Amino acid sequence: MTQQTCILLCNGLKGLEIHNDAQELKKEITFLVLFKAVNSLIKIDGIDEEFINDVYQRIRTMNNLTDSAKQHFDSQRDRYKNEMTNPQILQRIIRDYNPTYYRDVVMKQLDNAKNDDNDRTSSISMKSQSSYRNLDKTQIHISKIDLDYPFTLVDIEMKIYNQEYECDEDIVTDMLKIMRIINQKNDIFIMKRYDSTVKRRTFDILSDDAAQKKLSKAKWDGFRKKNLKLWSLFQECAGVFRLRDISFISDDKDVFSIFQGWKHKQLEEINMNSIQLYLDLIKDVIAANDNHIYEYILNWISFIIQHPGVKSRVALVIRGVQGTGKNTFTDVLCDLMAGYSCKNITDIEEITGNFNSVIENKSLIVLNELKNFTEQSALNSNALKSVITDDLQRINEKFVARRDSQNVANLIFISNNYCPVKIEATDRRYLVCQTPDAHRHNFEHFDKIHQAIKQADFYDNLLTFFMKRDISQANLQVI
Repeated sequence: MTQQTCILLCNGLKGLEIHNDAQELKKEITFLVLFKAVNSLIKIDGIDEEFINDVYQRIRTMNNLTDSAKQHFDSQRDRYKNEMTNPQILQRIIRDYNPTYYRDVVMKQLDNAKNDDNDRTSSISMKSQSSYRNLDKTQIHISKIDLDYPFTLVDIEMKIYNQEYECDEDIVTDMLKIMRIINQKNDIFIMKRYDSTVKRRTFDILSDDAAQKKLSKAKWDGFRKKNLKLWSLFQECAGVFRLRDISFISDDKDVFSIFQGWKHKQLEEINMNSIQLYLDLIKDVIAANDNHIYEYILNWISFIIQHPGVKSRVALVIRGVQGTGKNTFTDVLCDLMAGYSCKNITDIEEITGNFNSVIENKSLIVLNELKNFTEQSALNSNALKSVITDDLQRINEKFVARRDSQNVANLIFISNNYCPVKIEATDRRYLVCQTPDAHRHNFEHFDKIHQAIKQADFYDNLLTFFMKRDISQANLQVI
């Protein structure tokens, strides 16, 4: 199976009824068969993980999932993530369950690709009047890259294959919806993609080589010349993609702003009942029923939410035995800041070592399961202090030139050990919390909290709570 056939078949994953139950394929489409077939597409030249993630997003949003399928989508995807069958299974699914599309689109275009290449080339040549011309810049429309708009590189590739574009200028217009180039000593590319781990679209920062590799996969006989690639098209008009600089958040139209708002929505009114159990977890467990610490933690979180891109310059250190609710606390915060957070880093060297790109453009980073600092040979305490307080960091990524980047990271350390970080007597960079184990084996208690978190309005209400909290009199440097 070719990349073009793969794209064409995936385009047919629309309006299908999909089940969670493991029935035979001849009876219904189930996750067991579908997910293994989708995973096997990685075997095809030109298909990468980004394409696979976009196919999963298409399955979730453009088909009719049963209630059970909706509930178990993520768990089943994780269950089958390392299992594959054969890409031909996907063709069988489209043939049997979307027969009209298969007959009128798939078979027709496959036949055309096989038998009518000369006719198609002739048609394109006539449309372009058999002559090369430069791009008409007046026909290229520049728009802001919108993370809420479900459009990525995969959509452009599908439109190219389905011959939906009327001119090359329309392709450039769509490319401007997903990418920019930033004017630096070593230029970097910004490209939008769907991240299935946080269930939203995010930005990738790419080197020149990485961007060229991505944009060289789709080829077509263009309206002005043959065998054209997106990379070649970009090179013809790189100026319209270029911005002067990049920042985590900026109102300057010539500076690319990474932050485009939190994933969840602020409400007019707060339903306190929906978030009270989580707030109780913070007070009873994380703050150990100390009201002063509880209020400080709420102010600390509110500061990050209300002032994206501004550092608190204080890290939380949460100690306690397993099963006390530490991870429940941090997992919710990371989901609240999805796209701008990183949870469960277990190797502190990822932020203080030679390769530290994980901290870039992250408002919240959670370091989990840390050993005592005396057992961490890679721990660089001075580098850690810099990450907590400094506004600028030198980012080093494998195979990419080093670059200076705005540091917006706020850190939470979680450990079952007594001293996960080295803290000097006069150091005011840390708030240390010791969690009690009163609810450690109370599974019913934590089940109620987890059920509350799963409610549809939980995150919107929690975001609203932190956004509306008055922190005008709070001083985070006073611990």
